[in-house]
Amino acid sequence: MRIVTTAVLGAMLAATALAQPKTEATPDRKEGGQAAESTLSTPFGTAKIDRSKVAKPAPKPKKIRPDLTVEMAGNAFKFSKKTPFGTNSWTRTEAELSTQERAIVEQRGLLKVDEEPADDEEIQTAAK
Repeated sequence: MRIVTTAVLGAMLAATALAQPKTEATPDRKEGGQAAESTLSTPFGTAKIDRSKVAKPAPKPKKIRPDLTVEMAGNAFKFSKKTPFGTNSWTRTEAELSTQERAIVEQRGLLKVDEEPADDEEIQTAAK
């Protein structure tokens, strides 16, 4: 029984490994000649794929970690987020911020990013 099962599984795996997906696009005249449907050759037969119904990737969130709230508490930042077990909060000073926390604070406008002067500006100030 094991030999038969192994032989059947081996044959199925070999068929799927050797079969390469081949797509053929058929132009749709309603969409100006663009391919709206494609056929995909699989080991189990031919499948039609409607390109207009293919899921598009989700847009990137505009806010990093929207579930996180940040407040200024003196010279530190107070982070808090709601969890199923209650509100989780912690505070960090500017020196203790991780890279992700720093990005969140900068995006929310609580931390001013110091722009380094260009090289020609340093030369002008040194010449004065």
